[in-house]
Formats: sequence, C-alpha cells, structure tokens
Amino acid sequence: MKHLPQAELWADKDQLCHEFEQARAVTKSKSLSRPAAADAATSAVVFSARQALQKQPLQLLYVSDHCRELLGVEPETLLDNSDALLQFVDAHDRAAVLASLRLANEQLCAWVCEFRIVSAAGTEKWLQGTAGPHRTPSGSIEWHGVLVDVTARKQSEAAGEDLLHLIDSVPGFIWSAELTAQNEFDFHYISKGALQVFGRPPEYFMYKTPSGWLNIIHEDDVPLLQESLQRVLNRTSTGEEHEYRVRFPDGSCRWVRDLVSMIHHDDGRYMLYGTITDVTAQHEADEMIRQSKLDLERRVDERTAELEQSKAALQRQTRVLESVLACMADGVLVADEQGHFVHFNPAAKQLLGTGAVSEHASHWPQRYGLFLPNQQDMYPADQLPLARARRGETVREAEVFVRNEQQPQGLMLSVNAAPLYSHEGELKGGVAVLRDITDQKRYEERLLAEEALLRKLLELQERDRKLFSYELHDGLLQYVIGAKMIVDALCRQSTGAQLESAEAVRRLLGSAIAEGRAMISGLRPMIIDEQGIVGAISYLISDHSNRGIEIRFTHQVQFDRLDSRLEQTVYRIVQEALTNVRRHSGAATAEVDIRQQGQHLLIEIRDAGAGFDPTQIPCDRFGVRGMQERARLFGGTAQIVSAPGQGTTVRVSIPLDDCG
Repeated sequence: MKHLPQAELWADKDQLCHEFEQARAVTKSKSLSRPAAADAATSAVVFSARQALQKQPLQLLYVSDHCRELLGVEPETLLDNSDALLQFVDAHDRAAVLASLRLANEQLCAWVCEFRIVSAAGTEKWLQGTAGPHRTPSGSIEWHGVLVDVTARKQSEAAGEDLLHLIDSVPGFIWSAELTAQNEFDFHYISKGALQVFGRPPEYFMYKTPSGWLNIIHEDDVPLLQESLQRVLNRTSTGEEHEYRVRFPDGSCRWVRDLVSMIHHDDGRYMLYGTITDVTAQHEADEMIRQSKLDLERRVDERTAELEQSKAALQRQTRVLESVLACMADGVLVADEQGHFVHFNPAAKQLLGTGAVSEHASHWPQRYGLFLPNQQDMYPADQLPLARARRGETVREAEVFVRNEQQPQGLMLSVNAAPLYSHEGELKGGVAVLRDITDQKRYEERLLAEEALLRKLLELQERDRKLFSYELHDGLLQYVIGAKMIVDALCRQSTGAQLESAEAVRRLLGSAIAEGRAMISGLRPMIIDEQGIVGAISYLISDHSNRGIEIRFTHQVQFDRLDSRLEQTVYRIVQEALTNVRRHSGAATAEVDIRQQGQHLLIEIRDAGAGFDPTQIPCDRFGVRGMQERARLFGGTAQIVSAPGQGTTVRVSIPLDDCG
C-alpha cells in the first residue's frame, strides 16, 4: 500500500484563509459533477495542498472543520499527518485515487474522483473529490479543492439501477415517452423486453415516429391501431388497451396486449406509460378451447348416440351374464357395503344349502353353518372372505367348511373374494366365488397318505439293504476272504499243475470279493454312516472314476450331517444320475455340484455326452422318474435338461427343513 509522503505545514493562518477562499472559487468554477454542485447543504470538506518542487510529496496546508462530521477526526490530526487522510480511503479504491491524483498533478488538469471512505466510527461513505491544481510563479503546484459527501446520491443511483434491473426482468415490454407538441414520441425509457415481445431491440423504437410503429403491425390490425393512435395524438384518451398481431423480422406473427396510460402533468407535459406483453399462448389456448368446445359438442352428440347403443348392448349383456351365472357350477355372491346380498346365483344356493337371507352379515356363520377348516370352530363373521372384500381386501383360496341341515355331511369350499368399486373409486361392496373342493381335499389326503406310505416303504427298503449289506459283509464275504487266504498259502506251497489250479481258484475268489464289496456299496455304503453325504458321494465318484470316467466334484454346504433318510435320498439320486452317465452318455467327463442355498440343498449333475429327448423315455425305464419321485417325497423337485447331442443336466432342489 502506498501512502502520501509526510507534508510540511503552513504556519501563516492568513495565507490559509486566503487559500480557502481560492479553493471555494476554484471548486465552484471547475466542478464537473452536477449533483454535488447542486446540493449546497451536502456535507463537504475544503482543503488546500502544495507541492513545492516536482516529484516532492504533496503537503496538506488546510482542512476545513467539516472533517469532524465527514471523517470523524479533528483538522489538526490531518494537518499533522498528511498520510492520515489517505488511510480513510477504502482499500479497494486507494490505488485508483492515487493514480488520479498523480495524473492531475502531472497534467495540471482538473481532478474529479469518486471513491469510498470508512470514517473513524466505521461508517462507509461515498465522497466526490474535486480540485484544480495550478502552478504558482514560484514554480510550486498548489491544490485547492473540496471533498463532498455523495453517499445519498450513490444510494439513489443504486436503487435506480436495481429498479431498472427489476423492470428488465419483468416479462414484457415496458416503456415511457413524452408526447411532444409536434405529436412525436420522446422516449424516456424502453425495457429490454422489446426484443422478446417485438423481436427488435429497444434502439429500434427510440427514433421512430408514432406512425413508424404501424409498419410492424399485421395489416388486418392496422386500422384499429390507427384509430387508437389518433385518439392519443388528439389528447382525447387517458388510456388505451388493445390486442393485435406483430410481425417479427423472420415473418412470423405473435399476439400482444398493449396497455397505455396518458397522464397530463401540471407543467403541461403529456406522458405516456405503456406495457406490452406477449399473449400468443393465451390466444392459442383460446383457439384450442374454442376448437375443443366445438369438438366436445360433436363428441357429445356422438357419445349420446353411442350411449343409447351401449344401453341396449348392456341390457343384452346383462341377460347373457345372468344366464352364465345361472349355469355356473361355482357359486357367486355379491354384497353391498351394508352387507346385503345383491346377487346369489343358483350354484351358491346349492352349495350353502339355502339362498340369500336378510340377516346382517354378522349372522351369516350361524345362518349358513360356516366353520374354519378344522371343521370344529365357527368361522368369525368379520373374517369371512366376503366380509374382508367389503373392507377392500382381496382374498385368494380361503377354505371354508359348510355344514348345516341341507348339507349334513359338510362341504369344503375354496373361496376367492375381491372388493367392488364405483367408477369414482368408492368402495361399494364385494364379490365372492365359491368352489366345491371336497373331492379334491379327499384326494389330497389320500395322496398324502400314499406319500407317507411310500416314504415308509423306502425307509424299510433302505433298512433291508443296510441289514443285507451288513450280513453280506460280516458273513459270506468274510468266508470268501478266509478261503482266499488259504488258497494264497497253497499257491506259495504248490508247483506245477497244482499251482495253476490254485492260481485259478485264487483269481475267482478275488473276483468274488470285489463283486461282494461292489454289492455292499450299491446296497448301502457304510461310509454314509461314517462320513455323511459329502464323504459318501466322494467315495461314489472315486468308484466311477475307476471305471474310466473323470468326474469333478464341488461342494459348498454349512451342515455336517443330515437326516439319514434325506442322506439316503440324495445319495440314490446322485448314484442313479452317475450310472446313467456311465451307461448311456458316452461322455469321458462329468461334473457333480452340491451347494446349500438358504434352507435348500441344490444338486447338479452335468455331462457333455450324447444327450436324449426327455419326452421319449421308454415306459419300462424308471431311473429318471425315480429321481423325480425321491425328490418330490421330500418336498423338492428334480429337473432333467437334455437334448440329442447337447449333453444332460440333472438339477435337484430339496428343502432341508422337510424331512418328515
């Protein structure tokens, strides 16, 4: 930051007074700011300064007492330290003030500068500095000037600029003009909205005569505007309001609304104030409304004729619907929001033993004999499917048992119910469809009993296999192994023909032992009881690998052991799938993947062999069906994906929580 050098003080007070009077005269004659000169009451500080020789510091000689009001300091403070005056200048303006002072001092031209100061009290103000430097006969440069407070004017100018920005931001074209004695428009202001509304900048209208405006008006609207303009020129109108079309430079037309007010001032001047807004969208909307109205009237006529046709068609459809409902085997009930039956078809009457009743819905369970699926507890009235539908719920396949005098043996019904709404979305009641599932339930019960029996038979079969494998292992196979050991000893002691015979017997006994072990493995691999299903499948895969098929086994499970029945089922499915790979696929490799996904066990056996058409399996082949039935007995599924030449994939999913 640069500072004015320390200045020397003048001691001659008479000379100071003389310089003060000169400063007032210079300020009056050389001031270039109209607002500062016009406001005699404005707070101002008169000052004098001198530069003795070129490039020497400017020395402050005199400061008027108004510096107390303007700057908040005593004159002596400024005279004692010329740098102090510069310290009040706002930091943002300091460089510009110094530059203007240097220029005026070098060229001896009038100095006029507006800048901000911060008084000793911390108040920000705007000052206008005006001075006239001149060279004295002695060669020194003397300054006589004044610092005027122009804060109010600056604030007024800022407010005016804000107002102009506000006007320019308003949609539309705002203007003001004086109507001269020569019937010309002396425009004072035209907003930037002229470009948007008329497609032309404000400058286009500044020098146009009133009739010049008519050149951009649509020819059909010119007579209307001419009459309006004539009333304005004749001073017989205080205001005009019209809508007309304006041609843009590109040839397009847009609709505008023009509002003009004329005010006759006391000084005789006639001022016009106008706003012009683009109302094209409104006109287009009005035209669309007019066309829509015509179209609506046409469509109402057409719709009335259609309604008459629809009414007749609806009557026909109603008769058809009543006929359909009458011959349906399913019962259909319709009730309104108060619980009164609106429709009750014959099938519903037959299923429930009686037709529609007038009792409130709370009496339906007793009136019709409606029970919960356990066939013992009365069905709660507020939980009946139709009651729930009347509350806005949708009910799917709810089971209701019906037993009354007309149905003493009872019927099991499956009920679907849904709410009924008006076109306005208001709940108006509900509809329920009743289906007799008594025979289906009995069939399901028989099927469950058969599945339980089949599970029991499989369990007994596995137990028999287990017992037989134990007897084979601990009985016959031990005798054969003992016999082989004896023959092994004879082979070591025999020669010639006896040795050949013993060797033949030893080979036969070895084959018998291998076959016996294979039979035990097929019947019930003991490794299941020892290592669980993962270990058993690993053993099974190694056995198949020894037969010329390379099998890759991957597993990812969180359990150690499963229910023994489920382990047997999984083992048999994998065993059957690998047997099919070895016998039928012709593949040299296969993959077995077992993983646990939540509460499901997923098994996948894949090969890239010959494949087959699953729909063409002969009736005497039970391998694939056996895998599917074993999975189904435990609540799972077995899917066979194959096609000729594309290999085979067996996918099995069994829930781990269903081992009953």
